[in-house]
Amino acid sequence: MAESKDRTWREGWGDYRVHTEVDINAPAELAWATLTDFDTMSQWSSQLQSITGDFRDGGKVVVTVHAFRRTMTFNHVLIDFIEGSQFGWSAPVALGMVDHHVYRIEPVSETTSRFVHTDRSKGGLTWLLGRLGTRTAKNIYAGFNKQFKAETERRYAATTP
Repeated sequence: MAESKDRTWREGWGDYRVHTEVDINAPAELAWATLTDFDTMSQWSSQLQSITGDFRDGGKVVVTVHAFRRTMTFNHVLIDFIEGSQFGWSAPVALGMVDHHVYRIEPVSETTSRFVHTDRSKGGLTWLLGRLGTRTAKNIYAGFNKQFKAETERRYAATTP
């Protein structure tokens, strides 16, 4: 089983993508439960601190992240929502750039899952800043993925005889 597959690429002029994934030695249901346990997220994640609000397709949420030595909050509307599997948002970030961020859990077997963490940036000054932005995002997401994997596997070990 591969530890992780992380990459960035330019899809077109001003359209950059980030794809990270990590296999987790725990069932998909537990991975989803860990990912959506927003009350304890700040205890194991140094980046994504919390999501509060109406957690459903089209729901309005406040996302709190810690990055670049700052804690920031963003208002988002959830899209790409599939209960038990995936959620995301798309919103302006800066300088006319729009971010489309998705978190997805995929079952691999009864006891293994895959976490896929993607982002797409386009519009505005993405043509100028996209390469730097996606490389930075890839590193941040890989860090989150590692922490998420560790926490999910810790929870699974605690429930497995």
